[in-house]
Amino acid sequence: MPPLRPVLSVSAGSDHGRHPDCAGAGPGRLCNVRDAYQVAKVRAAEAALMALVPDGALMQRAATGLASVCATVLRESPGGVYGSRVVVLAGTGDNGGDALHAAALLARRGAAVTAIQAGPRLHAAG
Repeated sequence: MPPLRPVLSVSAGSDHGRHPDCAGAGPGRLCNVRDAYQVAKVRAAEAALMALVPDGALMQRAATGLASVCATVLRESPGGVYGSRVVVLAGTGDNGGDALHAAALLARRGAAVTAIQAGPRLHAAG
């Protein structure tokens, strides 16, 4: 079995590449700038959008975006996505559900995925 390659560490809800100070970071690359949002404002924005889209659509969109970024990074590494070893730390919140869905998408592309429960339970929809 090949050794693990540390590749990427991002939160499923992150948006690093779009901050002006991260212009050179490129897809799948982290930069040192973090934006902070008040929980109430984020929940209000999500609630407004969730009222317009089918149930679970936001989680699927987030998971697809995360899986795409991870696949891009894995393709840049020797061996690509197929056969890569991916470890997901999934908590109980919505980001944990996003991560589990992203892990399933990567597994469908041939990655060997291990999901580790990082809380008392896994997200019910993940």
